[in-house]
Parts: sequence; C-alpha cells; structure tokens
Amino acid sequence: ASAKVYKLKCSVALGPGTGIWKAGTEWAQRVKQASNGQLEITMYPPGALVGTTETLEATGRRVIDMAFSTAEYWAGKDPAFAFVTYLPGGFDNPIQHDFWLYNRGGIDLIRELYAKYNVYLLSLPYYPAEYLMTRVPIKSMADIKGKKLVFSGSMQHTLFNKLGASTVFMPTGERVTALERGVIDGGDIGVPSTTVAIGADRVAKYLLRPSLHQPSSALELVINMDLWKSLPDNLKTILEREAYDLAWRCYRESLDLDLAALKKMRAEGLQEFTLPESEVNEIVRIARSCWEEEAKKTDLGKKILDSQIAVMKELGLLN
Repeated sequence: ASAKVYKLKCSVALGPGTGIWKAGTEWAQRVKQASNGQLEITMYPPGALVGTTETLEATGRRVIDMAFSTAEYWAGKDPAFAFVTYLPGGFDNPIQHDFWLYNRGGIDLIRELYAKYNVYLLSLPYYPAEYLMTRVPIKSMADIKGKKLVFSGSMQHTLFNKLGASTVFMPTGERVTALERGVIDGGDIGVPSTTVAIGADRVAKYLLRPSLHQPSSALELVINMDLWKSLPDNLKTILEREAYDLAWRCYRESLDLDLAALKKMRAEGLQEFTLPESEVNEIVRIARSCWEEEAKKTDLGKKILDSQIAVMKELGLLN
C-alpha cells in the first residue's frame, strides 16, 4: 500500500517579499522532499485563512494545521508568552538563546506553555535585530518621551511606557497606514526587509541603534497537538529536524534581505542614530526591572524567566 499523504495548511504571519515567507515556503518544499511526498504543507499569507492574531487558537482548534508566526502576539492571552521570544536587555544573539533552549531545557518549558492551547511547538525560528524606526528623529532617551510607538511584545510596551512613550499594538501589516496618517511616530516596524516589504520605509526615515527592544528575535512554528500525536514517528522526526534547520535558515535569509534593505534605505535618505553607551546601560537596567514586573502575572512565565536568568548568569551576561 502507498504511504498516507498528509496535506497540511500553514498560515504565515508575513507575506511574499519578507524573510519569513521565503524561509517558510522553502521549508515546506524541503519537508515534502524529506518525507518522500508524505507531508505536503501549503503556506498561506496573513488573512488568507485566518487573521494574523488568530493563528494560535486556530491551530489549537485545527481550523488550520500549522502556523509560522510570533509568540509576541499572544502575551494578551497569557503573559507567559512574553518570555518566549527575546527579552529586552537579555540574550545578545540567537546562539545564546539556542543554547538556553536546547542545552538548558528552555524548549521544554515553552512547550508546556503551548500545550495549554492544544498546540505543539516545533521550533522557534531565529530572526535578526529589529530597530526603532520612526518618522521623526529619535537620538536620545529624552527624545523617546511623548512619542507614540507601536510594539508587538508586552515587555516592549512596559519598557517604553517607563521611558515616557505611549504605546499601541497592531499587526505589522497595519503599521504603515498608521505611520502615514501620523497616528504613530514609529516603533517596531519589523526587521529592515519587512519595513521595506510593507512600504514603511517611505515614511520611517530614521533608525536608532543599538536594537534594545529586539536585539534578535525568535518566531514560532507550531502544529495542532492532536495532529502531531497522530503522525508516525518517522514523520515527526522529519518535521522536528527540518523545523530546527529552519530556525537558522530563517535568520540567515532574513539577515541577507535586511542588508539589502538597509542599503536601499540608505540610498533613499535613511538617517541613523546611535544612543550613547550610558543611555544604553540605563535602558537595559530599566528593561530588566520590567522582567520581574511581567513575571508577577504568571507562574509559568516566572519559571521560564528564572531559567533564562540562570543561563545569563552562567554566560556572564548578568552578575
């Protein structure tokens, strides 16, 4: 008898032209090859099947089979999700994050969180730095005061509120219109290639370094739990192996696109500012106080945070 073919639908948080879409669609092809055609995954852009901010629940209820998105969207459902991706003032790069996940048990704690939503986490694909992009110049901490900024993660909202900004949330795709209308001054407009792909570079002409709110990022690749449990072991192995491979390909592909996007933006008049080191240190100090504040809202989040802090100490990032 011929092997059973699984035709799966996966919703992606960003559409064509972005690093996520490119890495995700290529991933689906590699999975099909590796499984000899048994796993046929079709990728859908945001809104084609479900809205960007509905993919977690839709995967849990199996309205869709899988999703490639970001945990940042779910902190409103469960504050523990704030600790899944990068903490401002935390790990410096994905190598440290990866070490925590796979050598110090971080992934098990995070899977425990996703399991509550009847979802299995395949991997946390890495993503390069996201800079503060604005339509008005921000050169210092003082300039942040009074600005209206957009962010995805709840931790970023807490941090920038403490720095004197007012913050709002909206899916990445809606941020361009808000910038054009002056509803927001800027904020997290995605990595540079996303900024260009959604057309926000026409309005956001100022970039602030270093990236404090998202020095690197971890996305999410999830699958419905019942479907996952029903898969034969060999297909589970292929999905997990390819999902981990995607974690790093996603980072490399996105970085490649980001470098090209920065080049384009610079040619079109992008102005770049760098915060003085004393202010960077001060913002990191404030960011770290936000961690504990957010962790008070969630037992599992506190467990995930404590696990990260132990590794940060081990790596000499924290005293």
